[in-house]
Amino acid sequence: MSTSEQRRPYRKRRRAATEAATRERIVAAARTLHADVGPAATSIAEVARRAGVQRATVYAHFASDAELFVACNAAAAAEAEPPDPHTWLTEATPGAVLRRGLREIFDVYTEGGDPLALAVRDAAVLPVLAEVMEQGFGAWLTACRAVLTQAVGAGGPATVAVELVTSHASWVTLRVLGQDQAVEVAARMIETASG
Repeated sequence: MSTSEQRRPYRKRRRAATEAATRERIVAAARTLHADVGPAATSIAEVARRAGVQRATVYAHFASDAELFVACNAAAAAEAEPPDPHTWLTEATPGAVLRRGLREIFDVYTEGGDPLALAVRDAAVLPVLAEVMEQGFGAWLTACRAVLTQAVGAGGPATVAVELVTSHASWVTLRVLGQDQAVEVAARMIETASG
């Protein structure tokens, strides 16, 4: 075996590590911009500048906005995985399921802070972002709503009330009450609707 053949695997590993580090810098830069100005106002040129790479390098790693949004979403999920809503069903009463679920949903909204608020806002004007969010955050929220609806009994007004009080927009309104009171007000709205 020649010396060049012996070095090739090492070079490939080193190159792969360099590419992975570049990809991580690009994702970190994009996430910072998403948190500062929102996904809709984030430009590839600014992502590249902050990551210390050329625009072409960003496109080499992420051929579309969707790919970059998916990578950012995966990085965020790896840092803080949302709670499993099915564990709420271990609570003794429907009211306890409801209150635990609402508290944990509101905790996710609180921890998501401005980056989540900006993503929710921008999903209304960026269909590709809305699609990516629907596959991750949206799927989780749908599962949460299904568990809460199951706890209080599925049916017209209760289902609508669950959707209403678990929306990010409703949480923005409710959070001025403080976490405990927001959970209680939301729970009572759902219980009233479920009859």
